Amino acid sequence: MAIKSVSKERIAKAMLEFDRDFRSRQEWLGWENNLAHRYALQAGDARYPAKKVVSLATGVAVNEFSGGRPTNSYLERRGYTVVALQRGEGEPVLRFTPGAVYDRKTEINGPFGGSLQSGIAASATYPVIFCSQAIVGSSTDILTVPKRERTFTPVKDNAGR
Repeated sequence: MAIKSVSKERIAKAMLEFDRDFRSRQEWLGWENNLAHRYALQAGDARYPAKKVVSLATGVAVNEFSGGRPTNSYLERRGYTVVALQRGEGEPVLRFTPGAVYDRKTEINGPFGGSLQSGIAASATYPVIFCSQAIVGSSTDILTVPKRERTFTPVKDNAGR
């Protein structure tokens, strides 16, 4: 979906809205370290989650348009600076215990990135897809690692790729 066109001033208002209404919320604390966020809108000394700011400015939900290059280009065309978030040492290791239960938001999406919108999420940092399910009567989604390992072999096409 194409991102609805708004002015540079509307984006500036959205950044103020983020500061006022979102920056101090639990789910946005430390957002720059969440691997689901690869880029930030840089304004002076402050950084903003690019896709969230565009969502606030346009009124379009974040799951209805693409992040990355489309969002970054959108902001840059309006005179804003977008920076890649640095990923330091100690990035998470993809290791899970068979039969264990994990909290999707804090133990999967937080360290490994990916969509918070559904129970199927591709990692932002690893070539894996996480599938989770909701716990009945709870607001928590879980990832259950199978008791036996499941390995999938990629299917090659006729050209051997």
